[in-house]
Amino acid sequence: VYPCENLKLGIVEGYKTFAILYDRERRMNADLGVICPADFDDSCPTAEFKAAYANTTLVGLIENYKVKIIGTKDSLVSLASTSVGGAMAEVEDFLCNMNVSFVERRYHEVRDDICIQLYGGVAQINWALWILSISLEVISILAHVLVVRLRGVSEKDAAL
Repeated sequence: VYPCENLKLGIVEGYKTFAILYDRERRMNADLGVICPADFDDSCPTAEFKAAYANTTLVGLIENYKVKIIGTKDSLVSLASTSVGGAMAEVEDFLCNMNVSFVERRYHEVRDDICIQLYGGVAQINWALWILSISLEVISILAHVLVVRLRGVSEKDAAL
């Protein structure tokens, strides 16, 4: 065993690790798309990135996303100038005009007055009339019984 054998193995292993990490860095730069390495054998992005994600780099994907967002914004702006935009403005005006808090309070007050007090009073009158009608029926039955019982009895006989 040579005295520099361990040093030689360390240098060889270090170079292999450096080469692997350097290649990984170049592939990451190629997939990122900011800088495509000039001496890179593969295309930007790498074949693995194309197979797994997309045919463009991350920067390209972000640029495409930016273009789509701008297109969406332009579509929304142009939508506001059409009849749909006019309808949206009318709905917005309606919602702003309907934002009145006193309507809800007055509605509950009117509902309570009509449903609780007025209908409650009508119900009380209704029940009172029913009780009165039943009482009148009982009184008329008793009157009929008394008329039948007391018919034909004179005042003289009744006084006895």
